[in-house]
Amino acid sequence: MRTGDLWKGGERGLAIDPFQFYEYRAALHVHTRYSDGSESLDKIVKWARQRGLDILWVTDHNVLGEVPGYREHVLCLVGEEITPPTNHYLAFGIRQPIGPEGPLADIVRDVADQCGVGFIAHPDDPGNPLLGLPAYRWTDRTATGFTGLEVMNHLSRCSEVLTDGLALLRWGWRLSRAVDAASFKTLQLWDALGQQRRVVGMGGVDAHGIRWRTRWGSWPIFSYSASFATVRTHFYLTRPLNGRDWYPDEQLLVAALRQGRVAIVNGLEGSERGFRFGGRHPNGNVVPMGGEVVWEPGWSLWGLSPVVADWEVWHNGVRIDRVQTTILTIPVAAPGVWRVVLRKAGRRAVWIYSNPVYFRP
Repeated sequence: MRTGDLWKGGERGLAIDPFQFYEYRAALHVHTRYSDGSESLDKIVKWARQRGLDILWVTDHNVLGEVPGYREHVLCLVGEEITPPTNHYLAFGIRQPIGPEGPLADIVRDVADQCGVGFIAHPDDPGNPLLGLPAYRWTDRTATGFTGLEVMNHLSRCSEVLTDGLALLRWGWRLSRAVDAASFKTLQLWDALGQQRRVVGMGGVDAHGIRWRTRWGSWPIFSYSASFATVRTHFYLTRPLNGRDWYPDEQLLVAALRQGRVAIVNGLEGSERGFRFGGRHPNGNVVPMGGEVVWEPGWSLWGLSPVVADWEVWHNGVRIDRVQTTILTIPVAAPGVWRVVLRKAGRRAVWIYSNPVYFRP
């Protein structure tokens, strides 16, 4: 959906949204039976459609097992989670599987050689002894050339909550609601890296359809349906998806990931479309979310929310302002990495993390 459509388009729509993007909801980082997921893609798609998703991007471990295409009006794409013991890497837009052998630098290069985009998966994953999960964090911090970071990973964040059996009893079937924000450590890392170059942030579900198994039976604690209600990545495209041929639509999405035209959305706080963020200058220049531009006096941040929200403005990892509004305008006082965090008015949980706008010296 295009923001202008919400206001009947025309000159008023252009005045409200200078970018006129088309917005789509996606679940990224999803596993099927081709690796360690519990269901087939056909079944998973049904839950995705019920949750109002437009795009489902499968990333099974070290394999491109599924067939991309439109299924039940959901665009199903196939990437890969490349999984050495640590330094897991999410690859989108590739055609040949990439093995987990070798250093991370080689894996990053192999994805780039296929014109794909790659993201460091769950960079600060703590592991979970209760679930038998080791820590799959990013250990090779010398690697460069990756597109970005998985800033918010739902499964990894939930693992931090499940410290013992009492925590499991406390949350029970509501475990998917235990996460209300991304890891502050990961956010700080993202801001620091962005001061050197564009580093795109995305949100991953890391959906496996996990069941808690005991000798008395098993219970779903991370069902696909519940997971798809949580962390989404919203895409902002320069033209609409065609709804028929998956390949050109995938190329549009890969370009948006590469350029940072995506936002991380907590679907439990709301799945409304209409969020926009970027920069404006009195001379008529605009820069969208994810864009880079040379800073000069006169630039301001501009943002739009479909509902009243509390906007936090962050500059180089420091919160500098907070305002409750639907339309944000704030001067860009200095070069740096500028992004916003939105919460629904009066709510504690984060609703949206924008990608930054980079104002370079």
